Amino acid sequence: MEEWIFTIACRPLTGPCRASNSPSESKVPQVTFVVNDIWQAPIHPHIYSNGHICASILGNDWSPVLNAVSICITMQSMLASNKSKVRPEGDQRYVRNAPANPKLTSWKYDDDVCTNYICWN
Repeated sequence: MEEWIFTIACRPLTGPCRASNSPSESKVPQVTFVVNDIWQAPIHPHIYSNGHICASILGNDWSPVLNAVSICITMQSMLASNKSKVRPEGDQRYVRNAPANPKLTSWKYDDDVCTNYICWN
């Protein structure tokens, strides 16, 4: 498995993202914002405090023609267009129960609200 670390620059919300499974592969890569002692996930209605991202490009809308650049542009656009500096509804509940791999979460995509259903495989 290949791991990529890339930085999304979008003031004031900047932070590193981690992608596992090369984004050039046909499968959806596992993408999260890095959360540790130095970095926190950007505050955004579709980004959970554990770094998990609710974005259709990382789920149902993934296509093998997409790549690391597509992911970076989507994340940068998401951050730049953010009008409300809040976490998703149910952030703490999700983070308490979330799997380490966000691909194991079944997401319901909506432009305004991000809903998750945790699936244990």
